[in-house]
Amino acid sequence: MDANMRKDEYRKDPETEIFLDDLNESLKDLEGRLKSKRTGSGTASFPSVIMIGAPRCGSTFFTQCVASRLDLAYPSNLMARFYGAPLTGAMLQKIFVRNEMLAHRDFHSEHGVTSGIEEPHEFGYFWARYHNTGTDVHQPISGGNSGTDEIRALGETLEDISKIFEKPVLYKNSLGCFFMSVWERLENTLLVHLRRDPVENIASILRARERRLGDAEKWWSLRPANYHELRGLDPIGQVAEQYREIESSIDEGWDRIPFLRKIRLSFEDLLENPEETVQTLKKAIEGAFPVSVETVGTELRRFEKPVSGLEDSTRDAIRAKWQST
Repeated sequence: MDANMRKDEYRKDPETEIFLDDLNESLKDLEGRLKSKRTGSGTASFPSVIMIGAPRCGSTFFTQCVASRLDLAYPSNLMARFYGAPLTGAMLQKIFVRNEMLAHRDFHSEHGVTSGIEEPHEFGYFWARYHNTGTDVHQPISGGNSGTDEIRALGETLEDISKIFEKPVLYKNSLGCFFMSVWERLENTLLVHLRRDPVENIASILRARERRLGDAEKWWSLRPANYHELRGLDPIGQVAEQYREIESSIDEGWDRIPFLRKIRLSFEDLLENPEETVQTLKKAIEGAFPVSVETVGTELRRFEKPVSGLEDSTRDAIRAKWQST
């Protein structure tokens, strides 16, 4: 929804977007054949691990750490281009990408965007096909209740993808925080809520506004249902309320998710104790589902805390605003 406001270096190429739409449309028959081979085939499906949280909570970094340490699948930059034909994308990833993330230990991304073809992608176009967002906001006024048909179709697609990879699949889902009822009903999912210190998270969103849009006054990323009301606030107030609305939406649906199918993890813990945090996720997956997740690659070491680049006065203003809310 902010595509037209982005600075030139962050704009998407219209020709590429049209090509990808045409490519995905042309793959419908192949996608259908891939699906029919797995429907009723008796092939075992594996759980989907769905990660949600506020923008800039560290979800990309988390996915990079997990993908380099646990034998899980994930949508790569290659697979994400097949948002309308995800089984085709999964097959291509399985053939060409394999386990290349195991060699990564120096993780980079810019506002959630990675560069390598093997690196994780948020799979946003795919999720948008199943989550019924509003026309100018991402959070449905109805509270995020997707229809039965949409939920069933999403569940079947996630299971078919797991059958191709033959292992659990880890997904980033930025829209998922507004669709808690979906995860309540999809029993083969583990919901991971990644949280970051609110002041640091808000500061990071503000910095992303400046970097991507050129102006902290311009709205970036998820728009809650009360977006139009929040537009009247100053930038710090906007982002503080944006963060609060996202976290509140998660909290409101959290108790309805069965205990074994949810886990909360901390970005700060991931930086300080990445190996322990990744192993905590492994135990959660194995505790919720009859699967075994292998630890692979080399042990992760402590990471340095990222620097937001904001002035101390701005950080103090963020802290004051957050405490007042």
